[in-house]
Amino acid sequence: MSQPIVLRSPPTGETFHFHTSARGGDGRFRFTWTLAPGQSGPSEHTHTRETEHFRMVSGELQVWLAGERSALYPGDQLAIPPGVPHRFHNAGATPAVTECTLDGTALEDQFVPIAVRFPDGEKFPVTGVPVLIVHGYASMLQGSAVPTSRAERSVIGALAALFRFFGLRALPPVSGWDGRAPG
Repeated sequence: MSQPIVLRSPPTGETFHFHTSARGGDGRFRFTWTLAPGQSGPSEHTHTRETEHFRMVSGELQVWLAGERSALYPGDQLAIPPGVPHRFHNAGATPAVTECTLDGTALEDQFVPIAVRFPDGEKFPVTGVPVLIVHGYASMLQGSAVPTSRAERSVIGALAALFRFFGLRALPPVSGWDGRAPG
């Protein structure tokens, strides 16, 4: 029996539990995102093609949209249209748990292949970092999560070019999953 698809990122304090693929059903990628207390998750970024919807389940989440800060509490909902810079922080003492939905496959094609390739984020191999950089840069070019910092984009692009020179390629999209790893 296949296992649920989960992606853990200890450095950013994030855990993703993937539920549905945007390639089936109603065309939406759904997952539960948990941000540990005191963590900020990803740096400020945009999604160039997808609207990102949040529904807070528990905890408190500070959200900056285009530089304006607000707080989300259980039951609150938020939609972030394509192109709007955003970032997060959990200043609370408990995990911030959010149900997320995106109306496209760009972020799905970034995250799900990583979770399938490296199923235990707690024991992520250092040798996997170059693959993540190449995959992340390819995903940025597809509009999944694009850092707003020009310097961050430049560093990721330069490292990806170096690793691609040595033959590394982005991970392929994962097909045929619906909340569980294929196979």
